[in-house]
Amino acid sequence: MRKQSLLKELHSALARKYRKHAAVVETSWQSFSANE
Repeated sequence: MRKQSLLKELHSALARKYRKHAAVVETSWQSFSANE
């Protein structure tokens, strides 16, 4: 069974996606907090 490698692939895919969107999320969160 190749469950371990599948989990590893899934994790790296999520990590790539997060790194890609992290800056956008951070910026919009800061502007949202400033409006409070």
